[in-house]
Amino acid sequence: MSAKTNLMYEYGAQKFWKWFKENEEWINNCTAKVKTAVVRAVDKKLKEAFPYIQGGFDFLLGFNQENGEFYFHHWGRKELICAGKALKKFIPPEVAKRWKVDVKKYPPFMR
Repeated sequence: MSAKTNLMYEYGAQKFWKWFKENEEWINNCTAKVKTAVVRAVDKKLKEAFPYIQGGFDFLLGFNQENGEFYFHHWGRKELICAGKALKKFIPPEVAKRWKVDVKKYPPFMR
């Protein structure tokens, strides 16, 4: 992967996490109450952060004992693998204290 491509994924991940951090309280509240608005908002921000990725994003949000869980599934698609790795790598440390990010090929029910 080229340096330019790496920078695109890095920038996208940082852009996403900036929004996430600014909206974390709302995300926590919605996730804990299983509100679909948060899923639509996260999906929208992922699409804005990684506009060069065609198709949708596959992820799960959850809450486990006061900690958030963000599962990103790439289905073996190279561009989603890169996006997932960047999301995991560039999560802000203060967000990482409260949120687990896991990047897998398939959702748990398919493994």
